[in-house]
Amino acid sequence: MATAMSRTSRRSPLSYSRPANALLRVVQPLMPPRLPVSHRWGLVAIMLLGAFLRLYQLDLTDFGDHEAAGFNLALQWLDQGRFPLSGVSSSTGVDRPAGMPYLLTPILVLSRDPLIATALLALLNVASIPFCYRLVVQYFGRREALLAALLYAGSFWAAYIARQAWDMAPMAPLALLILDRILAATVRRRPAALGWALFWAAFAVAVHPAALGLAGAVLVTALVLRPRLSWTVLPGLALAAVAWAPFLSYLAGNQWRDLRKALQVGVAAPQVDLDIVGLALWQLLPSPRDDLFQSPGGSVLPAPLALEAAHGLVTVAFLASLLYCAHRGLAALRRPAGPEAAYLVLALAYLTPIALLVRHSFPLFNHYAFPLLPSSAIILAVGLGRVSRFGFRVPRFGWGLGAAVSLVAIQVLVLVTLLHWVGDNGGTFWRGAALRFVSQALAAAAASRASPEDPVYIAIGEHHQHFDYLVRGRFPASIVDQNTTLVFPASGRPVVYLTAVDESVTARLLRQRFPDAEWFHLKRSSLPDYYRVFSLPPDAGVPAQATVIQTRGPWALDNGIRLEGYALPEDVLPSQDLPLTLAWTVAALPPEPRPDFRFFAHLLDRTGLETYATALKFVKYLGSFA
Repeated sequence: MATAMSRTSRRSPLSYSRPANALLRVVQPLMPPRLPVSHRWGLVAIMLLGAFLRLYQLDLTDFGDHEAAGFNLALQWLDQGRFPLSGVSSSTGVDRPAGMPYLLTPILVLSRDPLIATALLALLNVASIPFCYRLVVQYFGRREALLAALLYAGSFWAAYIARQAWDMAPMAPLALLILDRILAATVRRRPAALGWALFWAAFAVAVHPAALGLAGAVLVTALVLRPRLSWTVLPGLALAAVAWAPFLSYLAGNQWRDLRKALQVGVAAPQVDLDIVGLALWQLLPSPRDDLFQSPGGSVLPAPLALEAAHGLVTVAFLASLLYCAHRGLAALRRPAGPEAAYLVLALAYLTPIALLVRHSFPLFNHYAFPLLPSSAIILAVGLGRVSRFGFRVPRFGWGLGAAVSLVAIQVLVLVTLLHWVGDNGGTFWRGAALRFVSQALAAAAASRASPEDPVYIAIGEHHQHFDYLVRGRFPASIVDQNTTLVFPASGRPVVYLTAVDESVTARLLRQRFPDAEWFHLKRSSLPDYYRVFSLPPDAGVPAQATVIQTRGPWALDNGIRLEGYALPEDVLPSQDLPLTLAWTVAALPPEPRPDFRFFAHLLDRTGLETYATALKFVKYLGSFA
């Protein structure tokens, strides 16, 4: 009887409220089988934390040209049946495979709202948290599995990247899939797993070239641990070939131009430096010195010195964990089928991508280290799990749990602080603009129209694809270069201008010409810029379009004015007025501009002599309010 009662008391934690049990039933399919009760609810709490960090104020996500380009390629497939053979161009000007558009296509079938698509990608990252637990528990133990899931879910960079519809958003789940298949092929000696590891690596590279290091890790671990080979690797290899077949056909159709360009970029003046090492260690804990946290008033984050000290401690702890994994993994060189092989795979999965990028010929940025995020969390969890067995011990976990919780708490504070600061002040995101602010500006511009048929003119710089995507099907819009000729619709119709940069030439001219025009001061996510919406009176312009310019310059004039081009009619009758259309821009206003200008034109005959046979009685001006 006593035994029966003790067993009943151990089962008592299962008696939770109905909402808790309902939540458990929802997440149960994602959890590993035969999970202890304490780990089950611990993993539920970790997943809720990961969901909070990835979904909280999600409308502050960046949405820029890069994201819009991937969305547009997916929509071309859905709406026009144009299967994308290549993706967006890289920063080096080389076209890339279309892995991200392939991934976005089923998402856009559900909704074309970029916020919903971003949320679905964030949920994909949340679903990878229990997969991380499942992976680690098979090879390193339950204690390490729960610590790894906590560190991965609470990682600032893993959460921050998961909050974007960027190529890096699916990279962490793909890295976990690749690591899982490598371990299955080498430790469990399953030949088919090697083929699937190569497939997932090929697909990850098609999503973003930063995953080349993951593909290298597959090959290096296969060479070192020599997994079993059989015909079962062929399905994975065949799917990898299918995934790359569209892009290979695209390269062949362009005489392998982009491949040659990529090879030229790869071998051009390579240098050996440790940039990638610093970027990889930078991912462990955000540093207040990162550009992401800088504002005109200094660092956005509180207590920067304390954060720097914490970053140093975490780096030391991580390096010790990496050394421990490498030390245990060396035994696998003698016994590739032993349990130590998992430690060697883990160390190689982290070190191989770094070694491949130590010698490079192009500037490295943070996102080249993002594929290492899952491995970093697991390596640190293995080290903390080892430390938990020594010294003062909290039941079951010891020091490791306390250190992991403290590290995650710091990163939660950093992310929440950044999001609140961005929401209140505008932000310092790397690319694009926060979706919340862009949506507010577009809504204000649409509401300023007198009629739903009136267009909105969006004056921007070189980046415009995200505006094209966001206004698609919502209202007529025309993109105008912020530093070139202003385009007016027909006289008598209201004009609405949305300027994306407050200090652009367009915004400056509009403020000078229409100081009393309606405008909205809306925050943009890269200080000190703002969105302004100008609702102009119906008689603001003349019926002219920039497309009528036939002869284009530019020709520099006095006082910072640049004549962009002019247009004349093809035929004119004697004694008829000769309309002349001029287009100009203000390249740079001088310190003390003259108060007014007078333009004049001479009519020359074929010999270059001035003639007065026809008078220029009507001159049309585009692009200036002087």
